[in-house]
Amino acid sequence: MSKKFYLLILTAFLLALFLCFPLEKNSVKTQKRELLKRASYTEAENSGLVFSKEPGFYEKGFDLKILYRGPHPGGKIYYTLDGSIPTESSPLYKEPLHLTDPTPNPNLYASRDDVSAGLQKEKLKEAGAIDPPLYAVPSFPVDKCVVIRAVYYKAKGEPAEVETASYFIGYRNRPGYQNLPVVSLVSDPTYLFDPDYGIYVLGSDFDRFVSEGMPETKKLWFFWAANYFRYGRESEREASVNFFDADHRFLCNQNIGIRIQGHASRSNNPKSLNLYARKSYDGNSSFQCRLDHLPYPEKRLNLFSGGSDQDTLFRDYLAMHFGKKENFSTMRFSPCLLFLNGEYWGFYQMAERYDALYFAHHYRVNPDNVVYIKEGEVNLGLSSDLALYEELQKWISENDMTVPENYKKACEKIDMDSLLSYYAFEIYIANGDWPFSNVGLWRTRETGKGKYEDGKWRYVLFDVNGECMAESKIRDNTLQTAIDHDAIFGSLCQNKEFQQAFLEKLQTLATSTFSKEQVEPFIRNYLQTYTKPMQVHRKRFFEGSPDPFAKEMQGIQRFFEKRASYLIPVARKTFD
Repeated sequence: MSKKFYLLILTAFLLALFLCFPLEKNSVKTQKRELLKRASYTEAENSGLVFSKEPGFYEKGFDLKILYRGPHPGGKIYYTLDGSIPTESSPLYKEPLHLTDPTPNPNLYASRDDVSAGLQKEKLKEAGAIDPPLYAVPSFPVDKCVVIRAVYYKAKGEPAEVETASYFIGYRNRPGYQNLPVVSLVSDPTYLFDPDYGIYVLGSDFDRFVSEGMPETKKLWFFWAANYFRYGRESEREASVNFFDADHRFLCNQNIGIRIQGHASRSNNPKSLNLYARKSYDGNSSFQCRLDHLPYPEKRLNLFSGGSDQDTLFRDYLAMHFGKKENFSTMRFSPCLLFLNGEYWGFYQMAERYDALYFAHHYRVNPDNVVYIKEGEVNLGLSSDLALYEELQKWISENDMTVPENYKKACEKIDMDSLLSYYAFEIYIANGDWPFSNVGLWRTRETGKGKYEDGKWRYVLFDVNGECMAESKIRDNTLQTAIDHDAIFGSLCQNKEFQQAFLEKLQTLATSTFSKEQVEPFIRNYLQTYTKPMQVHRKRFFEGSPDPFAKEMQGIQRFFEKRASYLIPVARKTFD
């Protein structure tokens, strides 16, 4: 069964569990205040610091000068090389720093075994855990970059803003890095790895969970309580990010907020991250440079580590690529590499976010007028907007759709082409993590003159990385599953006009969207471009385990070769 299925079963238990585990102890609050006192320089003047070389990729080592060009001479410069926020206790800058490739140095953060329950081998064995992962702490020095964080303290001991820069030395011919954007994310280790305050570790939440005997969920390792299951703004930590494009040219540096993203996948190694631009961090409410080439300023970005598709990181990428011409919402995905506090942290997909700016740009609607329902809950909008969705479900499911007048009214409530396109797509790819979960739809709260201000519901594609597009799924009757378990779709399937339109959508997917001429080159290009980066990624997180990448990709191709020959006849028979 999928991890999301377990999530549905355990939601109530987890809510109770987390209510019992406060996010912070009083002792940690003191530590937090001290860190923020050191780190929150947004109200202070600019740093006045200048690095003699801008962040970037360099073939050879060099001497780096840190210069102060501000209005308060006579102070001192302090710096760190481990991602931590520099203070007066940090090394004092006295002379140029000679930078070389730090890759041979011992791993500092990659050596941790407390970043996932999946690395707790003994506890996994004791608990009889279901499907324990093959994660491994790397026995070799992972690739690294130099991370410099510097701060200027005026003569009176007042700090200015922290400056952060990343330097990659000797990467020109290093396998797995060609033509890939790079994100260097830097955050004080306390924010990430502290047992009480860190958001990337098992931490004190896990210790309490173990002390209570790992009740009820002990076999489901991906739901073991941990700090990385903390949600909301309280779990957001400050960081600095350097963006580099596919040619490894420096784009920009920005202070941001980061959170762990996902549900069960929060236990993954590595983890998905949400990045937030906020004025409170550096005066910018949106990202000043973007790797995904979106034509509108983003306030949030997602660094996606694959979810349930850790073997390929391909399924979401494929679904969004082929879904972008359909009549439902899709996100743009862009492969990239992540370094965390100067250490290689894996192959990622940088993903667009479904937020108010997304709908405002793509559909020319007022962002304050958007209602987005995700998995039965209000994701964007007002809490009262849930009634709009519940009314839709109730009316469609309780009325006879064989009656023409009822079906006509349904078409006034829903963009029926969007629904048909969305359900045909999900059914065709045999998404086993749907429709029990991962259903999203949006509308405008108030109607207007715009094309998409008609108040009709339209569908949103997301989380296509679990049980789908695999050779074992070729003969899955996802159509019957959707009819039986989705009240809206099941009711509409009673209507002959709807049935015919749905069959036509499936046929178009088979002969056009997912035709051999479309799918095979796309898969081949991904294999040619990302096999080596995935090998580097696999060795980093699964050292010593077989690499299933090529086999999984072959299975995806076979799925699309054979899916239509099974699904189309089954669909016709279902509606016969």
